[in-house]
Order: sequence, then structure tokens, then C-alpha cells
Amino acid sequence: MNGETISINETTGEKLIIKFGGKKSWGNDRILEGECFDKDGKKVYTLSGSWLTKIYLTSCATKDAEMIWNCDDLPAEDPKQYNFRKFSCALNHFSEEMNGVIAPTDSRLRGDMRLFEEGKMDLADAEKVRLEVKQR
Repeated sequence: MNGETISINETTGEKLIIKFGGKKSWGNDRILEGECFDKDGKKVYTLSGSWLTKIYLTSCATKDAEMIWNCDDLPAEDPKQYNFRKFSCALNHFSEEMNGVIAPTDSRLRGDMRLFEEGKMDLADAEKVRLEVKQR
């Protein structure tokens, strides 16, 4: 993925420009560079790093850099989790405390998703088909 994205805060006038680059000449990291501007158009921060590993935010005033994002390590059960990182796995997390709190239409309550996460692929597929037919 190569390209640029621009985000503007319509309320404050602040702007962020992020440029996504290709691979470095070594390794698999993907280059990311960015600039943050205040409402007057003055550059206040820069972003740098890789959108696959780490992203740093650097203050233009103090030159202090801070890591603002770091890719999680793969879970110990990586093959069982389809190479998903911890964040991706957590998106479908469901616990009993969520009963009655999240919307009844939340996808985490779908039976096919639960079966899929338990590794019961055939049952999950059959339940998904059943739900799709019911929706028609």
C-alpha cells in the first residue's frame, strides 16, 4: 500500500497528513511518515516508523520522540488463531459480564462465531448458512 491520507479536525482546524510508503530496501517493514499541523498551519509533530511494527510521534518544539503504537507479538497459540494479533483476537471477545450490556444484535453473540472460535468449523459453517437463510 502506497499513498497519502489527510485528516482534518473540522472543529479545531488541526490537520494530519500521513504518507504510506513501500518496503525498505531490507526486511518487510512498511514506511510511514506524517506531519501534524495546528489550526494556524504550523507543524507541531511528525510521525515516523513502520505501519507493521512501530510508530513514533516527535514534537517539533522539543524534538522528544515517543512510541505511540507497537505491534503486539503473535499469541502463543498463533497457528490456532490464524496469525491474528492479540488486538484482532480481542475484537470478538465475549464474556458473561457482557450479557445484557451489549446490543442483542452485536456480532459477538452470533452462534456461528462462537462455534468458529471453538474450532468447530463444520458446525459454524452450518449455523452461518442457517442464519443467512433466515435473514432472507
